Amino acid sequence: YSMASNYNRLPRPAGVLVSNYEVNVILQRETYQDLLSHDVLPERIAMEQT
Repeated sequence: YSMASNYNRLPRPAGVLVSNYEVNVILQRETYQDLLSHDVLPERIAMEQT
């Protein structure tokens, strides 16, 4: 997971731990909304949208 990136706006997958035939999700997958949550639209552009 440390080598994962969001190149081309692709969300990162879930992280799983597999041990003794048991599987546990230890990191939830990212959603597209997670990727967009850090984007900022400048006010001057946002005003043009209305």
